[in-house]
Amino acid sequence: MAVSSYIPQTLAEMKKVNQVTAERWIKDNASWVAAMVAKHDSWIKDNAVDLYQAAYDGELDEIEQRDKARDGGTENKLISNYVQIIVDTLVDYMLGKSPIYTVEDPDQDDEETEEREIITEYRKKVMKLLKDKAQGEFSDLLRDMCIGGFGSIIVWVDEKGKIDYSEYPIQEIIPIYDGRKRLRLLFRRYEVGVWENGSETTKTKVEVYDDRYVTYYTGDSMESLHLDETEAKTGNPIEHKAGRIPVVVCQNQLPAKYSERVKGYGKSDLSYGVVPLAVAYCHGLSDKANLMEYLQDQYLCLTGVDVDENEVLKMRKARALALKDKDSKASFIAQSQDDNAVENGLTRTKNDIMDTTNTPRLAELNGATATEIKMKYAGLDIKAGKKEPLLIQAFRSFFAIITDLLNVQKLYAAGTVSGVYETITTPELIEARDDLYQSEWLEVTISRNLPQNNKEIADIVAELADIVPDSYLYELLWFIDDPQKALEEMRAQKEESQQTSLTNSLAAIGYGGDNLGDTGGDPDNPDDQQNSATGSTITQPPE
Repeated sequence: MAVSSYIPQTLAEMKKVNQVTAERWIKDNASWVAAMVAKHDSWIKDNAVDLYQAAYDGELDEIEQRDKARDGGTENKLISNYVQIIVDTLVDYMLGKSPIYTVEDPDQDDEETEEREIITEYRKKVMKLLKDKAQGEFSDLLRDMCIGGFGSIIVWVDEKGKIDYSEYPIQEIIPIYDGRKRLRLLFRRYEVGVWENGSETTKTKVEVYDDRYVTYYTGDSMESLHLDETEAKTGNPIEHKAGRIPVVVCQNQLPAKYSERVKGYGKSDLSYGVVPLAVAYCHGLSDKANLMEYLQDQYLCLTGVDVDENEVLKMRKARALALKDKDSKASFIAQSQDDNAVENGLTRTKNDIMDTTNTPRLAELNGATATEIKMKYAGLDIKAGKKEPLLIQAFRSFFAIITDLLNVQKLYAAGTVSGVYETITTPELIEARDDLYQSEWLEVTISRNLPQNNKEIADIVAELADIVPDSYLYELLWFIDDPQKALEEMRAQKEESQQTSLTNSLAAIGYGGDNLGDTGGDPDNPDDQQNSATGSTITQPPE
């Protein structure tokens, strides 16, 4: 990512856009584009993003390069990957449960029970887009936020008109902000293999996104970019169909240090001394493993024996000792097995890793009550609370983009060709129409994936039955997503059970199922005629 006080005129700001203007744009601004990309690469290096990503993958250079073995000994290089546990625990806590999406018209009165057709139509389309991919892509985005400082999702319309989206690595995505921290441009820079002159060669490819267009450039380097001819079939440049840059950029919390904060870059969760603690723990663990190797070999002590080294090795290998003098003695000496200091050091380091990152120690949750679980997750809850507003904002930006694309599809389907971009970029026009969607109709709720003591909760619900309304109790049951719907189903089930029980009871005393619905009686039976007059006809049971 990069912040620049100078932003060149974008294609979206030009009146006439074609391949000539796009080619001239990169030619006039090649040095500026290269400088922004270099600034992004410098930020990645200065903030040790590659180091944090490698640590998450279980790769620590200091452990791989360690050399502490004694002569002839074993050098263990063990990595206990607490870095990955720290990040994944937070991601699972916030997005382990699928987010709840709600589509409703905020302007609809409470008295109106029937939903507008446009709302129902929007819900069906948007849920189809969110159902299969959104949770996974936003989990990757949150993971990149925690590791590298920010995450991003690009949304696009493919050649067949289908809306799709995906999360991309930090190294590829270069957001360009102006001095007021407004997103003005976004570059996606990556390497591709192309076939030229009978062999494969590597080219640099850059996608440039502005408020209206996406342009594809390629070249041997950043300084030699030109329009990518392979993209000309579908259009290059081409409108991306959104009324804004179709990219969600979610930055992590800013650092507290002023000189770093003014840069506007998100800070990695692993940059607060976490990796050094992880390295120290892995060193201690590797040293412990080395010690275990040494402890398995006892020392052979020979007293009053005059033998050379080779003869001692032969005796040890043959597991037999040849003592030629009656005063000679042989015994084995074992090293001390007391390593409490080492174990205490490892435990202290591990606890420091978990405590400084507000990560609960899962091993301590065995048998914990619901209150104890909440207390142990309090630190993680605070950490998640800092990220939730950022994540909610990212979801809303994402909703706005896909709503733009759905509106464009709807306008094209209605035969509208001109003025489409002007319509989707003017909120007043969308609000004034009854046939277009609004992203404000869609809201998201993130549910914390807190472990539960299921037996304890079930016991509480059972004890509070007939004391607390069932609607409140159903909300406590972890496996019920819609308490109101479950309550209605339970009522219907009880009514059906009562009806079945009544039917069986009457049948047991001679009232068949055919008689239960008979209120007219038998006209030939005087008793039935009399009962019918009072409206309480009952067929007499057989004697």
